[in-house]
Amino acid sequence: MGYESNNSTVDCATSLRLRAVVRAEGELIIADGSSGELAPLLAEARLPLLRIGDGSDPLATITAELEQKRRFGHQPAVLHLVGHGEPGALRLGQSRIDRQSLVDAAPLLTRWGVEQIVMWSCQLGGDPAFVSTLAELTGAQVLATSSQVGVGHQLSFVDDNGTLIAFDALFPESAIERWGGTLANVYDAGGRQFDFNLANAELITGTDKLVGAKYRYRNVVTVKDANGNDVSIDAIVSVLDLVRARLNTLDSSA
Repeated sequence: MGYESNNSTVDCATSLRLRAVVRAEGELIIADGSSGELAPLLAEARLPLLRIGDGSDPLATITAELEQKRRFGHQPAVLHLVGHGEPGALRLGQSRIDRQSLVDAAPLLTRWGVEQIVMWSCQLGGDPAFVSTLAELTGAQVLATSSQVGVGHQLSFVDDNGTLIAFDALFPESAIERWGGTLANVYDAGGRQFDFNLANAELITGTDKLVGAKYRYRNVVTVKDANGNDVSIDAIVSVLDLVRARLNTLDSSA
């Protein structure tokens, strides 16, 4: 089966393959190349892939890659960031990228020139300030979730145009099943006491001290990551319900 174009017959299957190639060139996976857990999955990527390795500055590396692709006429429209995360922070290589990291790298992010950024990372969207800052600095539509991302959890997004974006467009279903993991940052607090200091808290959604309020507490505990580096952990606290009660404060020392 075919159709007429410029006085010649074009095979429909060939046309579909050509469109698929153009779409692939318009997307780029940016992934944590230092994660041994992710390595087998990344090895089967269906789209062009940039691994962020140990010792790299992730945001500078991404900027350099995008500028190089532009020089050769291959500007990606969509970036897929794949790495372990938590509310308001993403790990790429040995770096933890939070909102302050984005602000510090503003001159780089404004040069990305992409239309959409899909954050394949657990609970990253739990901090709306991170998402809005990334969107503002890049000018891109940013898709992130407050849910878990991985096998048995969320593995797709729907963008502002109603288009479904699925993880198996990046990696084959068989590779995803063999991986079988999630993209959550996991830390061992080692029995340390968490410090919910009201001076380090900010209201990120809702009305203060009422049901629906959500707070971000900074630096509730310092732990070691898998490489022995100190990591300061923030916590998201939500007020889910109040029954015949009034909330006076949210401070562990009160």
